[in-house]
Amino acid sequence: MKQENRRTYFILDRDYLHSSFWALSPKQQRTKAEAYIDLFSMATHTEDRYTTPNLRTTIPLYRGEGVWSLRFLAKRWHWSKRKVETFLKVLQTRQKAGQYLRQGIMVTFLADYDDSQDQTNYFGNPKRDTKRDGVGTGSGRGRDKLKNVKNVKNDKNVKNDKKKTKDYCPTSPEVRLSRKLGSLILKQKPDYKAALTQQATNWQGWAEYVDKMMRIDKRKPARIAEVIEWSQKDDFWSTNILSTAKLREQFDQLEMHMTRKGNPHQQTLMERYGNGKEFDENGRAI
Repeated sequence: MKQENRRTYFILDRDYLHSSFWALSPKQQRTKAEAYIDLFSMATHTEDRYTTPNLRTTIPLYRGEGVWSLRFLAKRWHWSKRKVETFLKVLQTRQKAGQYLRQGIMVTFLADYDDSQDQTNYFGNPKRDTKRDGVGTGSGRGRDKLKNVKNVKNDKNVKNDKKKTKDYCPTSPEVRLSRKLGSLILKQKPDYKAALTQQATNWQGWAEYVDKMMRIDKRKPARIAEVIEWSQKDDFWSTNILSTAKLREQFDQLEMHMTRKGNPHQQTLMERYGNGKEFDENGRAI
């Protein structure tokens, strides 16, 4: 019986994609159709997690998503990176795929994945009653995701991404530096509640600000450690730098004070003229 106004699909054995028929010769390139099929073969078919090569960040991946760099796809398809980039833009223009940032990692998703991989939509099978199960069609979910991530520039614009908190490894520099600051604070005040709370959660909240100092502010871990140690030895700053958020906010000022107090000539002038004076780079009072 002829089916009208209905998209149909067929099953493709994944083993075919590992056979000699699918293999490329050294000088052979994938066609655009093959590349599109290959994206479906690599996309997650169940909820999964992706961890960066340096093991610093792990993010959830949902059905029909994947993390693929331009270099990886170019090597896999025997294309140039520019050709891969153009191809992905065409898929986005045609609303076949989309991309957005999740915790700083670019995630690609296929808008038609659910429809094409749903067995109830294969020819001859009854179509699921989406009104009854409350899930909606795969294409509907794909369109919703495309709409939600249109013109997304960073994580703040992703409305459906509720899992934005990173899980930092206990041996990561973010956690180590947070622990360093917390330990020094607790030596002075063992009952300091904010530090005790962070200690109970393995410093995850504080580690986020250290991550921003390293990733956004371009601070070196060794320099951050030096500033932490100095701030907790200084009578004034040890009572003001009581979190990594405050450390990030006052970092430049702390470095300036470290430089001044580390210059014996500068220290003498400050004692001579008072802290209210300004000094030039040669230590002369202005």
